[in-house]
Parts: sequence; structure tokens; C-alpha cells
Amino acid sequence: MPKAVIVGGVRTAIGRMGGALKSVPAEELAAHVIGEILKRTGIEGEEVDEVILGQAKQSCDAPNIARVSSLMAGLPIEVPAYTVHRQCGSGLQALINGAQQIMLGEAEVIVAGGVESMSTAPYYLRFARYGYGAGNGEILDPNTESQPRSQPEDRYGRLTMGMTAENLAVKYDISRTEQDEFALWSQEKAWAAIESGRFRQEIVPFTVDLGKGKNAVFDTDEHPRKTSMDALSRLKPVFKENGTVTAGNSSGRND
Repeated sequence: MPKAVIVGGVRTAIGRMGGALKSVPAEELAAHVIGEILKRTGIEGEEVDEVILGQAKQSCDAPNIARVSSLMAGLPIEVPAYTVHRQCGSGLQALINGAQQIMLGEAEVIVAGGVESMSTAPYYLRFARYGYGAGNGEILDPNTESQPRSQPEDRYGRLTMGMTAENLAVKYDISRTEQDEFALWSQEKAWAAIESGRFRQEIVPFTVDLGKGKNAVFDTDEHPRKTSMDALSRLKPVFKENGTVTAGNSSGRND
């Protein structure tokens, strides 16, 4: 059985939702990274057997974003591409799929990864195509609606990831203090890595068009923030009364 190995990996810096990358389409971010990884590894586009990307906030802006991004990156039209969706594990699933194809002898070179832009995820207005006879339409945000709709609501209720975290905290007896300590540890590691330049090799700088002929180079993760146990402990639970999950110990929304 052929052995699958990772020969290179790069990424853009991670932006906060509504931050530096708020106006950049996801396909542009992905194309930028695909082009850079081929450049760094010396692999020609013609040598790629497949491009696989994971994305949770898929939309008609770039249907099958793996295909759109690979073409934007300059890969030949003969190189196939497909997109997978497994919620937060979408990018990891793309990597797994690529490794499996290589191990099965179906491919030799795979470009795999994940891309997300929560800032540019389009709102949608259900049942508007043929107009409303009466009443008002409701504009829905995919960043909040996609989670509770990931399972039949009539069977499981409106279950968000925040409530899932609350349920798991109860099931496995994870205290608020333990969650805050882990969150602080994670933030401290992120800041230490940023300040020491540990991410410099893997981050591909991205030039953001600010309009009026002005540009800005984005090359540093935006989401990490300096905090303390005292600050974290003062935050109120977000998802239920007397809960343990707060804005400080939850994962963020990012691009």
C-alpha cells in the first residue's frame, strides 16, 4: 500500500469575523494558499491529481469552492476538485480523503485543506422567490442558523455548539474553572507563538485592498487576545442560566 505523507503546509493568518479579512471572499483566500504551497514545494499544477477543500459555510458565491479556488490559483482545468462538508472538521476530512486516495493508489499528489470566511457568508431569505402573500420574511444568518439545523430539530431540539459544550461539561464534570484555565492556557500559547515568530514560516501574507488605492498586508492572527483568570471569571455564561460556557472560554468566529 502506498504511504501518504505531507510535503508542505501553509495558511493565511486568521482574521476575526468582521476584521481585516471581512471583505475578502473565501475563494480568494484559498486560491492564494494553493498557489503558495505549489510554489514552495516546486510541484507543477499539472502534477496535481485532485484538489480537496473543506468548508462549512458553503454558498452559491463559489459553489464547489475547491474547483473555483484551484482555477483561480492557475491549476489546469483538467485537474479535478471537490468540496466536503463536515462542520468544524471539514478541512480535516479533506486531508483524510486525500490521504486515503493516495493510500488506495488512486492519486499521487493531492492538494487538501480547509477554508472559511464567516464575514462573507451570505444571509438568506427563505420563501422569498415567489413573494409573500402577507406578513414579513425573516433574514437568516448562516453563522447562527447552520448549527441548530445540523440535526432534525423535531428530534433533538435547537441544539447549538454552545449548548453542546454545556451538555458535555455536565456529562464529564468539567468545571467553569477548568474551562477558563484551559482557555487562558490556549491564549497564552497563541500569544507566545505570535511574539516569538513561530508562525512566520507557515503564514502566507495576504494583501487586503482597502480601497482608494490603499493596501494593507495581513500576516498576523487577529483572534488571540491577552487575558487573565480574573477577567475570564467575570464573564457571564452565554448559552444558559448558571452555565459554564462564556465568550472567554469558547472558540471564536473567524475568517
